[in-house]
Amino acid sequence: MARPILESFRRFIADRRAESGMGALLIFIASILVAAVAAGVIIQSTYMAQQRAQSTAELSIQDVSDGWKILSVEGEVNDDGTALTHVYLKTALHAGSYPLYLRHTVIEITDGEHEGNLYLDSEWDLKDGYFYVLYNATQDATQGMFLGYAKNASKEEALEYFNSTLNNLQNGKYYLFEIKTFHIEYLTSDVKVYETTYTAGSGFAQTGEVNEISSASKTLSEIKLQALIYVAKQIAKPGISYTVIVIRDPNDAFNESTPNMVVTQGAILKLIINVSGWNIGPQKHVTIKMMPKHGVPTLEEFWTPPTYARQSYISLT
Repeated sequence: MARPILESFRRFIADRRAESGMGALLIFIASILVAAVAAGVIIQSTYMAQQRAQSTAELSIQDVSDGWKILSVEGEVNDDGTALTHVYLKTALHAGSYPLYLRHTVIEITDGEHEGNLYLDSEWDLKDGYFYVLYNATQDATQGMFLGYAKNASKEEALEYFNSTLNNLQNGKYYLFEIKTFHIEYLTSDVKVYETTYTAGSGFAQTGEVNEISSASKTLSEIKLQALIYVAKQIAKPGISYTVIVIRDPNDAFNESTPNMVVTQGAILKLIINVSGWNIGPQKHVTIKMMPKHGVPTLEEFWTPPTYARQSYISLT
């Protein structure tokens, strides 16, 4: 009698062990799944960290290897032999430098009395669009107000641009200047005038902010001059202009008409800096700094000679 009871007890213990083993198996499978998810997160984080480290390393390499080197500096003297009119800067890339964008390079020049950034001559011209200047007029068209301007827009876009301002005015005639060409140094323009009639309260969508500069009534000729001067101040560059001559471009990559102007290894450029307005005489200390977007800034310092001795061209370094 005791033997069957013992056997039953043994089977009971065995059954309990089987149930405990199944639970452990489920927990083990769940642990594997959790570990797999965790491993996926770790792998993804590691990949992201690797990509970030790689991009940081590339930028660090650029910051220590990219840059410009100045090969020579020459100057052109005015006819009186009293001051420089132009500085000729011959430049190329550092050895090992990646290609650089000339337009992304900030170039500063100072002579102790003046300081400014350099801008390409081509940047003075409005090749991509026009300035439109709006003014309103009284019934006899002898007086009006300058209301603002829109840059690089079509005639239709300019009219729409000013509609938000027109909503706040009374009925009347409005005139729109189209400044086709513009040069800040000479303040010249080829102007077309459009006449448009607006009825207050007709409701147009606002597409931009209008730059108001005056609330005093003026004659139309005064408004026209005021508009030109105001636009000139808006587009004026706080520096001096320069042009570029390509001396050598083995990869044929540099093109002044492209937005950024790529300079590659082996290319040599001559920057012609217009300093005619600075009156840089003899024994002047001049500093030029070229700062690429990524890379090492280049500093060039020189003194103008004690006398220009009626020379048209002089070496400054």
